[in-house]
Amino acid sequence: RCDGASYPRLEALASPLTPSLASPGKPVQNKAFAGIDEEKSRGAGSAGSAGYAPSSDVSAPENELAAKAADKTVRSAGAVGVFGSAGAAGVAGASNAAVGAHAAGAAAAEAKPFLGGSGKNKKILFLDVGYFLNREAPKAARELGASVTVWSGRGGDRAEEEDYQRLLRQIKEVGPDLVLTINHLAFDAEGILEDIFRRLGLPAASWFVDSPAFILGAVKKTVGDVFTFSWDRDYLPVLKALGYKKSSFLPLASDDSFFPAGDGREKCVRKIAFVGESLTAATEKYLKLAGLEEKVLPKVDELAREFSRSGELVPGPDFDGLEKDMTDERLLNLKALITWRASRLRRREVLSAMPPESLSINGDEGWLEMFPEKNLGPRLGYYDETARHYRSSAVNINVTSAQMKTGLNQRVFDVPACGAFLLTDRRSQLDGLFEADKEVVTYQTPEEARDKALFYLSHEEARRKIAERGRKRVQKDHLYRRRLDQLLKTVFGPAEA
Repeated sequence: RCDGASYPRLEALASPLTPSLASPGKPVQNKAFAGIDEEKSRGAGSAGSAGYAPSSDVSAPENELAAKAADKTVRSAGAVGVFGSAGAAGVAGASNAAVGAHAAGAAAAEAKPFLGGSGKNKKILFLDVGYFLNREAPKAARELGASVTVWSGRGGDRAEEEDYQRLLRQIKEVGPDLVLTINHLAFDAEGILEDIFRRLGLPAASWFVDSPAFILGAVKKTVGDVFTFSWDRDYLPVLKALGYKKSSFLPLASDDSFFPAGDGREKCVRKIAFVGESLTAATEKYLKLAGLEEKVLPKVDELAREFSRSGELVPGPDFDGLEKDMTDERLLNLKALITWRASRLRRREVLSAMPPESLSINGDEGWLEMFPEKNLGPRLGYYDETARHYRSSAVNINVTSAQMKTGLNQRVFDVPACGAFLLTDRRSQLDGLFEADKEVVTYQTPEEARDKALFYLSHEEARRKIAERGRKRVQKDHLYRRRLDQLLKTVFGPAEA
């Protein structure tokens, strides 16, 4: 296991590699740490780790299989779970892809050339532990001209020494210019891998698409050499406070091969649609992990409402006595429970404001506790069903998870990517990424969401024009190959002509 006791063994494993990889002229030499603005983020206090709540809101992480993968790997930072940006729901296919696609799925996807050249002559080793973006990120890097090798394995406290032996062998065989991972997965709480990469002179980058406040809360040692990227600008001070000084904002995006615009012949068969989880299972899980009984949920819900109204990224410090005699781990799970409940309450409030006869929800069976069965449909396959569902829905509703106070989730990019109409809750980070009410439409309250949904239901041409402008904006600015281009330029500097 990758803990303090195994560090000497891993150090011994790495030592023979260090001379051959860190010698002059080898590809793992640190090319240039260019493009990093060290002054743009403010310092802030760090938080602990707890719970799992993805950022996409419509992608892999909220499914059962992907949640299990997260449980296995998020502990790489010693976390109890993950709170995230991917936050989406009711999408089963993403989890299947996360477990089964890996490198083969990424390699098979058609590469679309992108003028940028940031990946040219670059070798990237992608650490894949079966989580969100395990298809999109390697595929995007290949589209930029990079050679991508995928290491698939167990990370963190579930890893065995053989996993890291294999990783080190791949480093020696490939001679990568960069190691890339999502959410710091495969890294360990002791900072062992960070230190090994530092001694090898091998740049590493970690793209957080879930809350680093929770993922990294239990990290015991930070080397600080890793380039970190956050999908949500609000978390940059958290990363810097945890010791990651090379931190940059890198929002989510979409992939037009998974979310194509279609042929224009699809008809709208749903009026107002939401694709997402009820978060019932998360409530049950973290209620138990926090050592609480169901009778305290009214008090938890009041704390959840307070958290939603606050600008804080993590609940607390007042828990109305629920935290009495709790261990640190249980307190972290209480924070997870409050965050999940806040997201659940917000989803219910917005969707309950919609006309029942016009509402369609696809997700888990937990929705039956809140809405009639006639309004509900099954989970969707993220890669093979969700885009078609969006295109055949007149109005697609987005409700952002509670831990994203100003940031954007995955649905904000996927819906317009495929030429569908999006009605999303207003978030300040939308500014500069989309033009509100021209490329996507926003709302502030559940009542405003209902009124705008009804307006655009009866104004098809206005809806169509907004959807088309949103699609063009995603094509221009918000595809994953553009995000990887930005990441690689941050690590290596501008591409050579």
